[in-house]
Amino acid sequence: MIPDWLWIVAAIVGVLAAGMLRERWRLRGMEDFARQHGFVLHSPFTPGERPPLAALAERLEGRPPTRWGAGITGVVDGIEIAIAEHETPARGADATGSPHTIGIWRVMAAWPLRSAGVSADPGDPWPHGGQLVCDGEWAAWRLRGNLTQANVETLLAHLPAARRRFE
Repeated sequence: MIPDWLWIVAAIVGVLAAGMLRERWRLRGMEDFARQHGFVLHSPFTPGERPPLAALAERLEGRPPTRWGAGITGVVDGIEIAIAEHETPARGADATGSPHTIGIWRVMAAWPLRSAGVSADPGDPWPHGGQLVCDGEWAAWRLRGNLTQANVETLLAHLPAARRRFE
């Protein structure tokens, strides 16, 4: 007879393996999507100064992201963009009150502004969800969620309108 603890260990290993397999399928799908659209997938994504994704995320959150996931970089309509997922600490309505609360994953697109000195507040509420922000010569649009084909397609579809908000 197999001890009960062995069944528990087997169940835990099975859940972890299923999660890893699901994540690999997601990244494989993003890799195919990126290749088809002329982007490069970075997993893990390491934010740099061009675009300053870490600074843009910190400006939205008030503190730096806790970690970065996958990201894609490329050119859209002649401008360089980066789209990457990052985790931010949960707080407010998202927090459970525990100091060890799991963070919230968000995906953010960043692009260079056409002219410096643009207002950090784009004005009217953004009808496509998420948040808009600029920092220096760069602007960003952030949504809740991970780097998925659906989120990237949403960001790309409304990117021209987001860019116009900062002109």
